[in-house]
Amino acid sequence: MFRNYLKIAFRSFKKQQLTSMINIVGLSIGIACAGMGFVFIQHELSYDRFHDEAENIFWLSASIENKVNISSSPGPLAPVLKDAIPEVSEFFRMEEQAILVQSGQEFFQETGHFVDPNFFTFFSFDLIAGDPDRVLAPVNAIVLNESSAEKYFGRLSPVGKDLTLNYQGEEVLFEVTGVMADAPQNSSLQCDFLLPLAFLYKDKPEVLVEDWTQFPVTSFIRLKKENDLLVFQEKMEDLTANNTVLQSMDDSKILFNVRALQNYHLKDGYPANGLTAPADMSYVRILGIIAVLILLVACFNFMNLANAKGSGRLSEVGVRRVLGADRKQLISQFLSEAIFTSMLALGLGCMLIRFSLPYISTLTGFSLEISWLRPYILLPLLGIALVAGALAGLYPAILLSKLRAVQAFQSRFKTGGNNMVTKSSLVFQFAVSIGLLSCTFIMYRQQQYIKNHNLGFDQEMTVVIPTQSSYREGAASQRLVDQFRTEVLANPNVLKVSGVSGSFGGRNAALFVEGEGGSWQNIVFFYNTDSEYIPLLDIELIAGRNFEEGSAADQENAIIVNETFLKEFDIDIDQTGSYRLPEKFKDQANARIIGVVKDYNYLDLKSEMKPLMLKSPREAYLGNILVKIRPEEVDETLASLRRTWQKINASKPFEFSFLDEDIQQQYLVEQRWNKAITGATVLAVLIACLGLFGLLALILAERTKEIGIRKILGATIPDITWLVSRQFVLLLGIAAVVALPIAWWSMQKWLENFAYKINIGFLIFVAAIGVTCLIALLTAGLQAVKAAMQNPVEALRNE
Repeated sequence: MFRNYLKIAFRSFKKQQLTSMINIVGLSIGIACAGMGFVFIQHELSYDRFHDEAENIFWLSASIENKVNISSSPGPLAPVLKDAIPEVSEFFRMEEQAILVQSGQEFFQETGHFVDPNFFTFFSFDLIAGDPDRVLAPVNAIVLNESSAEKYFGRLSPVGKDLTLNYQGEEVLFEVTGVMADAPQNSSLQCDFLLPLAFLYKDKPEVLVEDWTQFPVTSFIRLKKENDLLVFQEKMEDLTANNTVLQSMDDSKILFNVRALQNYHLKDGYPANGLTAPADMSYVRILGIIAVLILLVACFNFMNLANAKGSGRLSEVGVRRVLGADRKQLISQFLSEAIFTSMLALGLGCMLIRFSLPYISTLTGFSLEISWLRPYILLPLLGIALVAGALAGLYPAILLSKLRAVQAFQSRFKTGGNNMVTKSSLVFQFAVSIGLLSCTFIMYRQQQYIKNHNLGFDQEMTVVIPTQSSYREGAASQRLVDQFRTEVLANPNVLKVSGVSGSFGGRNAALFVEGEGGSWQNIVFFYNTDSEYIPLLDIELIAGRNFEEGSAADQENAIIVNETFLKEFDIDIDQTGSYRLPEKFKDQANARIIGVVKDYNYLDLKSEMKPLMLKSPREAYLGNILVKIRPEEVDETLASLRRTWQKINASKPFEFSFLDEDIQQQYLVEQRWNKAITGATVLAVLIACLGLFGLLALILAERTKEIGIRKILGATIPDITWLVSRQFVLLLGIAAVVALPIAWWSMQKWLENFAYKINIGFLIFVAAIGVTCLIALLTAGLQAVKAAMQNPVEALRNE
């Protein structure tokens, strides 16, 4: 019997090839979108869960009165907790720093993790070569991952060989004691180099043992049982509350928080030193919702077409009834045909997933892989196909199986096109299309707003060159900037040169200032820079003056602030030149405000304007060199900068970027997601149009006689076209009423991530409705015109 059903299904497929292909293609796209969304979400949810007892690993962060978050902690914290609280079974600390690796005559700027010796027993990373208990015991030991080992030593074993690192301006030999496997992609801890934490503090071991005033390390603990967390938190609060050093710091209350490592990637919201930046959970939710919506659009299409196709099979049902087929057999036949089609769609959908993965990997920034042998991948897709097939076949099967033979031959029964189920599903599809188009237009406009927003400074033709210096090399970085400036200004294509501690898109130093009542902590960002910084970036100085080059007084205690600084601390702009910072500014107390600059966006446009302080101390750290160049002969100018660097600083690599590109890199995530949503919108509209095209083909086949009679009575082609298309205009109107409030609310929530944002105008929604209406009416119109142009004699003859 089943074999017979398959034969009939294949015969039906050949008879109605157009609608069958639309069914398969539409559902396969829906299954592919659902599958790719599932793979991505599964990848995001799997972060940091591969460690042994992952549910018992926590990292410790700090906060000032639960208002200012600090992702690092004092060195003694974790050991003290281990000794004082029996629920803690093990602790681990690390600190991430840039390191300079020398290989032959080449230098490479890399990121190193300085870690406690128990790294490989605390975490579940594979050590390919070396003893996990002793590999990090020597102070000058270094462990490489496989990629770094191959980069520096080729295919030879690096164990026992030396690697030269430039640390604080001195060459230091490290012995390679082990090689670890590359960290999995779903790990928040990505390690290229492991070095002993003890080496970093060999000259100041007290920082790790008894210094509670610094917060240099990221600390982890492992609890003995997951349910010990509440008990541990209470004991930790009691322990730190009795620490007089902590509670006296900055006259503010330091609190420590316990955060599950396996929740870090999606739920913690701010990065920890040494871990990759966490993802935005809202985007994962958006992707999941979009995948489900596209799948539903495809399933509704599948059901509509299966429903409409049933109207053309009334004679077949009548014949089967006459030959003795009962209701159960008819239902089985229609179900088997629908499931057969859905299985074909599943196969095509799996192929689409396979060929689309490289594009998805490019979009997300990491390589996604899929194993079809794993049941949690294939079984959900199989379930989707089976359910879609069953639902698509069940509705027409139940309706048609109720008919007696006489009713079927009378051809008075219609299943598709005009019933409430079909209309409701069309409204849903149009609503999804309008909603996604609205979101796409809004996200595009926000991106354009960010791209073209006046940041308050000139970012064009500005080269950013890292000094490759650490924070402990302040004086050396100053000398490097001065020497580099002297050399490159001899080039007529170089206009200005400045040194600055931070840069746009990177980390910024900040200090916390006591607010009113002694509780609220105001954050003030600051840059170490020089007299060329303001003119180089063309920042507007609205009061006072700039730093004077070589002025000892300016280097000692002069600062320049922005407008927000004055507003935040209620300082009159007329006091510029005489106002000195009060004691609550701690180390900056008594500094004199010599100038005020107009607010400029030194943070990204997702952040509100914050108080800013520019300083020019003589031996302060300068992390970047800014070089303003002419737009002519850019390649030659960059080559000249490289030659100058190699002349005065040959022991460190020359790296550069353009400031405008660095700024745009801050919005890379938003740009990627805009592309993803745009692609999803195109697919949703495509599926909806395919379904509408196929549905109209079946509806018009039912109305061939009616259209022929109308033409004989004088109806024109536009009349026939409007007759067929007008019902879809009403459905589009209902869809717009449903979609627009949801799209507006969703985009308002998304725009809350930006301090600087567009206003959502009504014209955006008009454009989304217009595009959807145009595409739908073109799809309907093409079919209607084709039907209207048919010879009415042929239409009536067919009837």
